[in-house]
Amino acid sequence: MKKKDLIEEFYNRTHFTKEISKKITEDILKMITDSLLNREPVKIEGFGTFKISNKKTGKVRDFKKNLIKNSKGGEKISFIPSRKIRRFDES
Repeated sequence: MKKKDLIEEFYNRTHFTKEISKKITEDILKMITDSLLNREPVKIEGFGTFKISNKKTGKVRDFKKNLIKNSKGGEKISFIPSRKIRRFDES
């Protein structure tokens, strides 16, 4: 599902105008993005949790040059689905 599809689905379910539906959807996505950029976890009950986690440093292989290099650590965004979604995945 793309952002355009989310806006359309929001419009169909709420019967707000398309402009208002687009504004609300974009505002919600911006709030999620801003929280993650501020290193704050985002927990949406019944859906899951987005959080920033640290990546370990390690070794990676460059197959073109046949070298082993050290990879940088860093941060990544991870998503942990709620139990409701995990149960859906198991069925």
